[in-house]
Amino acid sequence: MRAMSSVSKNRHGVYYVRKKVPKRLEQPTAEFLGNGKSRQVFLKRTLDTKDLREANIRAKPVLIEFDRILAQAEALTVQRPMRTTLEKREIDQITNYFFAHAAPFATLGPPDLPSPPYPPKGARGARAKVNKPPSMEPAEGPGRLRVR
Repeated sequence: MRAMSSVSKNRHGVYYVRKKVPKRLEQPTAEFLGNGKSRQVFLKRTLDTKDLREANIRAKPVLIEFDRILAQAEALTVQRPMRTTLEKREIDQITNYFFAHAAPFATLGPPDLPSPPYPPKGARGARAKVNKPPSMEPAEGPGRLRVR
């Protein structure tokens, strides 16, 4: 029995499917998959079998999924017409939305930041006083701790 054209065997004898992504779809395919790559040259998936007959059977659904991924990547490349004008009603909606969500933050000042837990800049060579957590010592009685 022969393997399908896109089915190959790796060095461990396990079959996998590999399909070349067309040059114009490499960037949209990577964007669609969201794998952090700038472009995707091949789609590749293991078939988890060392049997050729089983590999040919398992390859068909994987190739259908690869075709679906490429179709969705191609849909990302479709040019959408850009709007250059807005109606007065749309401008009013945008303005109302902006001011409705920006108003609560307009009255707030900068957040109060706690003092840093490290020594001040001028105290490099000298020992600066740093707030240390209270030490724990055994107190009178078994199993009790006293905070100093």
